[in-house]
Formats: sequence, C-alpha cells, structure tokens
Amino acid sequence: MSPRQSLAMTVCALVLSGCAVAPGHLRLRPEAKNDARREAQAVARGDATERLLAGYLEAWMAAPESATGRSACGRFARLWRKSALPGDCVVDGWRVRVTGDWEATYFDELLPAEDYEVRARLHRHIRDGRGVPLVGIRWNTRRERIEALYPPEAIARAVTAIFQIGPGHSVTVALRNPLRDESLAADFTAPLAQLLSLAGALQATSLEGLLDADATHRDYGVFLIEPYDPQKTPVLMVHGLLSTPLAWASLTNDLWGDPAFRRRYQIWHYLYPTSAPVLYSAKMLRQRLTEARALLDPRGADPASQRLMVIAHSMGGLLARTLITSSGEDIWNTVFMVPPKALRASEEDRAEVNSILHWKPRRDVRHVIFIAVPHRGSNLAASFVGWIGHTLAGLPRRFTSLNVRLHRDNPDAIRPAFRGPLSRGRLTSIDTLSPHHAILRIMNEEPFAPWVTVHSIIGNRGHSGPLAKSSDGVVPYTSSHLDAAVSELVVPTGHGAYKHPRAVAEILRILNQDQGR
Repeated sequence: MSPRQSLAMTVCALVLSGCAVAPGHLRLRPEAKNDARREAQAVARGDATERLLAGYLEAWMAAPESATGRSACGRFARLWRKSALPGDCVVDGWRVRVTGDWEATYFDELLPAEDYEVRARLHRHIRDGRGVPLVGIRWNTRRERIEALYPPEAIARAVTAIFQIGPGHSVTVALRNPLRDESLAADFTAPLAQLLSLAGALQATSLEGLLDADATHRDYGVFLIEPYDPQKTPVLMVHGLLSTPLAWASLTNDLWGDPAFRRRYQIWHYLYPTSAPVLYSAKMLRQRLTEARALLDPRGADPASQRLMVIAHSMGGLLARTLITSSGEDIWNTVFMVPPKALRASEEDRAEVNSILHWKPRRDVRHVIFIAVPHRGSNLAASFVGWIGHTLAGLPRRFTSLNVRLHRDNPDAIRPAFRGPLSRGRLTSIDTLSPHHAILRIMNEEPFAPWVTVHSIIGNRGHSGPLAKSSDGVVPYTSSHLDAAVSELVVPTGHGAYKHPRAVAEILRILNQDQGR
C-alpha cells in the first residue's frame, strides 16, 4: 500500500468508521457439501445425470411434504440447471416442463437455499409456505435491455419452485417470484448474501471512489436489486461519502423481511464515486433516475412511475435535496457573475454546467428520510482530516476538464471564491461539506417542494446532555436537524445510524404508514 493510500485509509477510519459493510457470502452446509460431493462423484463415474435427476423426483414423490422431499426438489432444480437441460425435456422417462415467472433457462444457476449458511451479519428472513426456496443466479451480460439497471456482478433472486405431478408420467416445475405472492415459501436473505459475496470488487470502490473516480470502472447508476414491478413504489437508497450501496445490505435485508413492505415497495440503489462535488453527483443522480424511468416505463403510465421514496445517508442526503428543491438562479449566481447565455463555452459545456447548477423538484418524489445528513456541514470537512481528504480526492476527468475550460475561457466571469478551485480542477465533495461553503448555505435555504414529506433520523454517540450539543461523531445534531421534518428520531449510535434497530423500525413505520398521500 502506498503512503497516499495508507493516508486515505486513515481518513476513511476517522471520518466514516462503521458506515460500510463487509461483503457476506453463502456457504454450503457440511451435510449439503457431502451430498454435492457424492453427486459429483456419481457423475464422474459415468452415472447418467438423468438417472440422478429421476432419483430426486422419486424421493420427492415418496414424501412430498417432508424435509427430505423438499430437499430433493431443491437438488433437482440445481442439477437440472447445471446440466443445461431445456425447459421442456425428458428425464429418464419423465416429461419435465419448467415454467413460471421467468423463462425456464433465465437463470444460470439455481441453488437450494436450505443447503446454505449465510456467512454475513444479516438477520435471515425466511417465510414458510408453498414450494421450495431457491437462489437464482444470472450472470449479467446485458442480454436484455433492463439488465443495464441490474448490478453488473450478477442478478440474484429469491425463487420458489413448485413441483406438481401431471398426467402421463409428467412433472411441472413452476419457478415463482415470492416477492409477488405471500403464500409462497421463501428465503429473502440468501440471494442478497450471494450477491454480496460476488460484490467484493465493489467494496474496494468506496475508497477508490475517493482516490480516483475514474479508476473504479463503475459509472454513476441507479440499480434495481429485485425484478421491476410496475405496481410497487420504488424506494431509492443514496449512500454517503466513502461508501457504496453495499452499506445498505443490512437495511435492504430487513426491509425485505417485512411483509407489508414487500407488498408495496421495491428497492433501488444509487451508486456514485464520492470524490466529485455534491452538485455534480446530484446532477448524475437526477439524470440516471430519469433514464431508468424512461427504460422501465417509457409512457410513464405505471403506478411505480408516479411515486418515489428516498432514503439518504450522510452526504447522500445533500444529493437527495436536489430532488425536492428548486435551485432557481441562486446557485448559478453564487458561482458566476454573468448569466448562462453570456458564458463563453461550447453548447455542450454550457448545457453541462447548466444541468449541474440548475434543477427543479421531481413530482414523483413523495417522502425523503434523511439519516445523519450534514445539511449545514460538518466541522471535520473544514479540519485537518478534511484537508487530507480533499488533497487525496481524485475527481472524474470529465468534470475536472470542464472546470479548467470554464476558467480558461471565463476568468472574469467566475466569482473569486471559485476561481482557484476551478482553475486547478480541484472542487471536491469534501469542500462542499464545510459549514462555511457558500453553496451548502444556499442549498440549505431552498424550501422543500410542498408535496414532499421529510423525516430525520439522527445519531447521538453517547451524549446525555442537550441535543443541541450532541453529535454522531461526524455530524452534529445542529447540522442534521430540520425544522421542516414531520418526524425526528435520535438513536444512540454513531454516524452509521441506518443500521441501528430503532432506525430500521422507524423507516418501516414511515413507509408503512404512508397510504398513497
């Protein structure tokens, strides 16, 4: 590790300790590992795969409601997919037809959920019901357009297999989505744990996104981690500084564990490298959200397109503010002394800077839950720690080159406070987090759209005195508090307040009490 990287790790520990989550993983239980080994040995000896599959079917039919029968169903699904058999095939005399909510061969792997342990700090949410819980894995090669909105590591799904005997020595296997049918047995945690195990490279981008935004090879994006449902309201999670969507793993898992939440909501995540200024990342959030809406519902007719709930942590809350406020001309006039038309720039550059400094509230956003958000900044950003972070931050080159061109062609049109940073291409997210930053002050003065309801969850790390003097170790209460919030919960924890059980309960309370207002 270089001295620069070592120093950055120190900044990470000092500024946002406890905000990320180590990727979890799914591991075969010892007894299941032995069964898988015996199965592999049988195949290696030349035993017909079809005979093994038929044996699983016969074990299920002998005791369909027993643990042994359900286990046989799960292992049939695994071996059938591993063998790359078609959705309509003959297996040792049995006619097998695979149907359901996905195409028969949609998944590259099907894993019996009960065969695996979740090796992560996640509560395991399992529901009893009809069928056999599976984990469906599809490698995201963007075979379908919508897969551009799914995590590039893999598409992991909770799947329920329902086996049914038909006429003429036939069996139908229906692969169902348990998020859409509460009567189905399901394991909601195992697919998430498997996705986390495949996302180790993403964990590294939390630091890379500060050191060198272009080195992460991960573009700004809105990602769906469950199948798009046109009827369910999206809940968009926006992470903070030195973080990634992996930080939301525990909350995502616990929200999926709530039946009322599953009936009404679907979870989306926003990923961005956190070195870039807040307004640039916010512009990309608005752009990617609009693009996702256009891809999923071009006509804008789905109920899911009419509403959006946002949960934002730390710096992510500043990005989220631009979804529910109007910039007017205040932000532009804080940076420039001339109107947009008078700026000497190419049409492309003028449009880009306009989109960064101008925005309007989105009509689809109805609720925002701010968690440990530095609305009025953090003193750490103005301290020695903040200076180190600013010095190390590696900005996106498309942004820094824009800054340099603007300064080169408009040296007298830029207000003095911004001339130096723009000339060097050095305007970072940490700058914006300073309590003394002009843009942060203006943003905090913009009123929220009247159709939006805002809530606050704030950490208080071991302080027993007046709230005005409390802090989560990074952001003081006075910075996180909002007079406009209809509810505020202070939880006894640090900056990663979204992981606290009381915070999870509060998020569920807020979401589940909303009745379409």
